[in-house]
Amino acid sequence: MPQFNLLLPPLLGGFIFASCWYPLRYYTLRSDGYRLIFTSAIAGLFFLMLACVVTAVLWPLRLCQDFSAWWHFFFPPEGSGRSALAFILGAISWWPLNQLGKRGIPWFSDQMAVDREIKRKSDPLELLLRKALGAKKLLSVSMKSSKVYIGYLKSNFNPAFQAESISLIPMYSGHRTAETKELVIDIDYDTVYEADRERFNLLLQEETDKAMSENPTANPSTISQIAHEKVAKQFESHLYEIILPIAEIQSVNIFDVEVYRQHFEAQS
Repeated sequence: MPQFNLLLPPLLGGFIFASCWYPLRYYTLRSDGYRLIFTSAIAGLFFLMLACVVTAVLWPLRLCQDFSAWWHFFFPPEGSGRSALAFILGAISWWPLNQLGKRGIPWFSDQMAVDREIKRKSDPLELLLRKALGAKKLLSVSMKSSKVYIGYLKSNFNPAFQAESISLIPMYSGHRTAETKELVIDIDYDTVYEADRERFNLLLQEETDKAMSENPTANPSTISQIAHEKVAKQFESHLYEIILPIAEIQSVNIFDVEVYRQHFEAQS
């Protein structure tokens, strides 16, 4: 009968596997208490059984017997080798399996794992944010202060953790009237971005000319790339990024500019 502490390495290996393998990752990270232990124990038991099969198959080999004798000289408890092997299998096998998703098998991919977990939880806000992010739709976020921000969801969110804020690149901002709560757009950021585009092109030309005068023998494509990178640092999108705490959000919806202009803009 194996000692109880020999079951801990397979359990730890099972936890590592379930926390890192994409199809189980987000379910495991969202689990707590008995569900987390149960998921890790199932994975650990699988790897312990696999370790038993591997050692049984390889036992006839002289090298395996010599290694077993060496192992038990340092770790005498019976079954310690299978326990350690189960831990190793659980701790490393998730990596090659995840490569299947990165090489074109959708079910094993991180993206599909995120979608499955969001659908499983069926949180309305997460479903809407995922839809807006995937379809690159404008998102209208109404705050408790009556301020409204309309823009594109910038950063992805990790379904393993409770979201505390969302990040938008604003295209419009406005407010809701105190009487009717109708949307009134105050700022169109497209004019700001257009002005930046013009300024970007001017600075890019200046940097390119300057670099060419300083290095007349340099490759033109290399000079262009260096100048572009240098100017781009001044126009990073985070200059316009808005972080909105979810606790301050009153409502969120997909925003259609044409529908707003056709049916609501004239009334505002």
